[in-house]
Amino acid sequence: MPQANQDNYKRYNIKSVISSDVNSWLNLQLDAGYYNSTAKSPFYTNAFGDATNTPSALPLDSIPQKYPGQTIKTARNEILAQAPIVTTIGDIRMTGRTILKPFKGMTVTGEYTIDDVNRQQTNYDKKPSTLYLNPYGYTPEPIGNDKYSKADSMSTYKAINVFANYVHSFGDHNFTLMGGFNQEQYHAENQTATASGLLSPDLPFLSGTTGLIPPTASDNYTDWSTRGFFGRINYDFQNKYLLQLNYRYDGSSKFPQGHRWVGLPSGSIGWRVMEENFMKTIRPYVNEFKLRASYGSVGNQNIGDYQFYGGMGIAIPNWLYNANRIGSLSTPPLVSTNFTWETVETKDFGFDVAFLNNKLTGSFDWYQRNTKDILTTNATPVPAVLGTGVPLQNSGALRTKGVELQLNWRDHFGKVTYYVGANLYDYKSVVTSSVNPQGVLVSNGNYYLYNGKNMGEIWGYTTDRFYDEKDFVAGSLNSSLRAGTLIAGTPKQNGQAPNPGDIMYKDLDTNGLINSGAGTLANHGDLKVIGNSTPRYQFGITGGVSYANFDLSFVIAGVAKRDMWVNNTLTFPNQWVSYGALYANQTNYWTPDNPNAHYGRIYSIVSDGGLQAFNQVAQTRFLLNGAYTRIKNVTLRYSIPSSIIKKAHLSKLQLFTSVENLLTFKHIPQGMDPDITVQGGTVGGGLGYPFMRKMSAGLNMTF
Repeated sequence: MPQANQDNYKRYNIKSVISSDVNSWLNLQLDAGYYNSTAKSPFYTNAFGDATNTPSALPLDSIPQKYPGQTIKTARNEILAQAPIVTTIGDIRMTGRTILKPFKGMTVTGEYTIDDVNRQQTNYDKKPSTLYLNPYGYTPEPIGNDKYSKADSMSTYKAINVFANYVHSFGDHNFTLMGGFNQEQYHAENQTATASGLLSPDLPFLSGTTGLIPPTASDNYTDWSTRGFFGRINYDFQNKYLLQLNYRYDGSSKFPQGHRWVGLPSGSIGWRVMEENFMKTIRPYVNEFKLRASYGSVGNQNIGDYQFYGGMGIAIPNWLYNANRIGSLSTPPLVSTNFTWETVETKDFGFDVAFLNNKLTGSFDWYQRNTKDILTTNATPVPAVLGTGVPLQNSGALRTKGVELQLNWRDHFGKVTYYVGANLYDYKSVVTSSVNPQGVLVSNGNYYLYNGKNMGEIWGYTTDRFYDEKDFVAGSLNSSLRAGTLIAGTPKQNGQAPNPGDIMYKDLDTNGLINSGAGTLANHGDLKVIGNSTPRYQFGITGGVSYANFDLSFVIAGVAKRDMWVNNTLTFPNQWVSYGALYANQTNYWTPDNPNAHYGRIYSIVSDGGLQAFNQVAQTRFLLNGAYTRIKNVTLRYSIPSSIIKKAHLSKLQLFTSVENLLTFKHIPQGMDPDITVQGGTVGGGLGYPFMRKMSAGLNMTF
């Protein structure tokens, strides 16, 4: 891609903040920003999938002795032959703010924000005149479909915030009152035009076609708005006993009439124990010890638009009526007018501490989060003959319990200042309510919610051992150790005709078959929970050191425990059977001379692909360890001395250089990333679009 110049990104930013005190009681502010970006990415998006799937024995470019002047159809050559996707974005965002102070303790703030985004994307599915050789059969075939499209979109976001604060104290009692109004509006439109049959492959434009194929166009728009009222009361006594009460009343256009508004209360209390007289003796060592507890509820309206309308899609199918293609409408989905906000209620108990003149600080939190009225269209299995989508509904509840711990140390010696911090957090989520009266666990490969389900569960079989010759009737195996007759009572999967070297799974229900039973909680056959994909014990480490005008900082993050089940070219040898790649870490597979291998028997004929698939179902042996540690950022800065920059009327001028995603320490195969959930773009693909290591340099100026 560097050779093709098809993977780059440029962005220009400008930002300005102006503040003016018109008089003692009026302040006006304007916060304005603009950015313009241009991104190029390959039109051929599965290069990384192809790179992992292609067997090492296949040529990567050409075979001049046998096919002179002809080029192999590989991922690299497809990228070089096609045009990149070009995306241009322009964003203007402005916030005007008026702050009034009509009398002592009273502040009234009014804000208006508008954010206009314009986006244009050009896609060119270029079809070069040259034919390319298929890498598997060396037959010439074309690349691309000769289509050129342009998509223009715009969005406008508007927000109004008006709120007032009043601060008052009498004696040891301190009050802060706040109330306000919020309104947001969003409107977006997009149009796409596509032309085919271009006159010049190297000079594409929408009107530059032969005209033999009619152009196509599509458009779309969306609107939503929210409106809310909110209030807050803060009270403290002697800065020792703390109380905060909040309430929001929010409405959203994404819900049907009669279900658009929700009330959301919250509150917290705190006790600064170190302010008590009985703690005086240890104050020189313990600077802060605060106990706190809170309860809060928030609403979620993050769903698609117009969910209470039964819209029908428009399409022109390929079949003919009276020798003509005619427009058709899709079946409308089932809709409901009885769904509303999803709400999340959180209880939190914690404390904050500080020691040694605040050099050492820390905090601890335990929380329980109850998600109620979960919005889903996949609440319970439905018959395959339904023929349309199911309605959105509030169905189910989830309980999450977790802890968070944070410690920080900051100090200096001589002219060197340094700091280091670490945090650790963990959580588990359990389904507490679901609409699944039949107790369905799995159907057609889909796993469903059920009461008591731990989110992230990985269900699979328990690996037992390899089949060996003793499992077959004597003399029934052929010379290739195939086509034998299993001894009665030896377990196998439905439809499987195992051979020595194939993987045998434990027959947990002792019925002689390895399967998922009825796929229900009451009868799930030989399936069991073999792992969990939820990241556990997530941690972060930050640090920095400063000397003179230099400072260096770093950020490290990681996950200490996580299970991953991934079935792709990088995790199983010979994934594509006769066309499969084989990697160095996959050579320990079963053969008659290697009966204690890690991987099962592999097959090299396409018709045997089903036999190999039985060895690659979710199972205990091949669960991956998804734990990792990543150095996310390292930044070096240098601040120009003020004695130099003050002549240019600058208060700060800082040069910096930064590296992101510097290193990742992991346990999964090379080429895979633990943070990429979809590992590969094609069947059997293993390498998705990777996280890039990014290097940047620049300067920050403050006038």
